[in-house]
Amino acid sequence: MRAAVTPVAAIAVLAAIVCAARLHPVPFAWLAAAGQAVGGQPQKAPKTYGVFFPQVVVPSGTGISLVRVVVTCGQIAAVVRIPDDWYVQTLRPALQSGPAWTEFQFASSAVEFSSGHGVSRLSTLGSLDGAIGVTVDDSSCFDMTADVQDEIGSGWKTRLRRAQLRLRN
Repeated sequence: MRAAVTPVAAIAVLAAIVCAARLHPVPFAWLAAAGQAVGGQPQKAPKTYGVFFPQVVVPSGTGISLVRVVVTCGQIAAVVRIPDDWYVQTLRPALQSGPAWTEFQFASSAVEFSSGHGVSRLSTLGSLDGAIGVTVDDSSCFDMTADVQDEIGSGWKTRLRRAQLRLRN
């Protein structure tokens, strides 16, 4: 006789898996699925890379309260870590407005991390190294930009271009 799985039990198991993943981030290689079958043929899953940031000099008396990564010809595939007391949201650059988005009209996807309040501002980008996973849809036009700023205090900001950012598997 087989035991029936109740919806409550299924939700409890799912919650346990989500909590375990939050406590023990998995390598990006594990995030790629086997791929969807198209016309009976399995498709190779796109490779997921972790984004790593360069050393950024943060002016004295300020901090980092916002980090936005915008991808063209690729996708934000995963967020595997969020700093304590920070928020994260995914964005569609084509639907955003304002001067900060002007050059990203053809971008595919974006992710934005922001601090909950001034006390949780970061002094370096080290805690975000490897926290974002991206896939490259078309290497001939792939681009990635990161805006780093202090929205809470001085308004300090800097833009990191693709050549400054590193992708690792």
